[in-house]
Order: sequence, then structure tokens, then C-alpha cells
Amino acid sequence: MYDPSFSSTRIKFVIDQLEEIHDEGPADSPMKSVIVSQFTEMLDVVASHLSWAGFEYWSIRRAIPPKKRSEAMDDFNNNPRGREVMLVSLKAGRVGLNLIGGNHLFFLDMHWNPVLEDIVCDSICREGQMRIVYIHKFVCVDTIEERILELQEKKRQLAKDVLTGSKEVPSQADLEFLIGDLYQNEA
Repeated sequence: MYDPSFSSTRIKFVIDQLEEIHDEGPADSPMKSVIVSQFTEMLDVVASHLSWAGFEYWSIRRAIPPKKRSEAMDDFNNNPRGREVMLVSLKAGRVGLNLIGGNHLFFLDMHWNPVLEDIVCDSICREGQMRIVYIHKFVCVDTIEERILELQEKKRQLAKDVLTGSKEVPSQADLEFLIGDLYQNEA
């Protein structure tokens, strides 16, 4: 059974980083952070720990109505005294997010499709961003996360080769690897 007061090493690290970011930022224009997970349950756990640490936050998930989503983004991007943390589910982050108010992006877990992560990165690294952006990813040694990272890198390289007209033609197996999940999702 899950104990909500338990804090994993990953969550402790994120909270410590948020406290450092808060303490180092200018008081009149604090640095803000976006925390992303593909698992809404993980965001719930993080939300509990944020509250216990004294952080106010916004949360954007697929179930959030568009008006509330716009309100959250507007406050996060434009209110220097507003909430310093935005929680985003990876699936909600795929469409129409502008999070230039943040300059730290934490991926709590990795998705096998790097494009989904790129889209969230683009929501913080876009026109209007006035600060250097820091992207934090967690990869534990000897875990499935290492395999997912390898998978992402292979997909990125294959996509680059296909799009740039690389002289090295990808094999049928490479193409199936690159877009095979599209076929699996349709089945």
C-alpha cells in the first residue's frame, strides 16, 4: 500500500532543487519550474510533497477545462508573485501549451516517444522566453530508464536520417522501429 508521506529519492531531489531555485532567484521575478510526468498518479504524489514543502502550484492535465488551463498558463507566465510550479501531465502537454514563465523543466519519467517530450520542451523554449532554460531528466542506472533513453536516441537518429536525406538509407527494420508504434496504436 502506498504511504503518501514517503518521499522517494527522486521526489526529494526535485523538492531540494525547487527550494534552491526559489532561494537563488530574484525576489521581484522568481524563477519558475515545470514538472512533467506521464503518470497523473505521480503528479498527485508530487503535489502532496509540494504542499508539504510550502509550494503553491498549478496543474494541467487532460481533464482540466480549456478556460482553467488558460488561466493557469496566464498566471504562471505573467504573475511574478504567482505560483512558482506548474505540474503537467505529458498527454496534456501535447497541445497548445505556452509555459515561458518557467525556466526549469523536470521530467520525472521518460516516454519511449521522444517527440512527446520535445513538444513539452518547446512549450517552455519558445519565443518570449527571457531566461536560460534548464531541462532536468532522471535516469537511474541499470533500470528500464536506460533502455528507454537508448530507444529515444535511436528514434531521434533514425528520424534525423530520414528527414535530412542521409546517404545511409534506413533498413525496413529501422523504419518499422521508428514508426511501428503507430501501427500498434491503430490495431
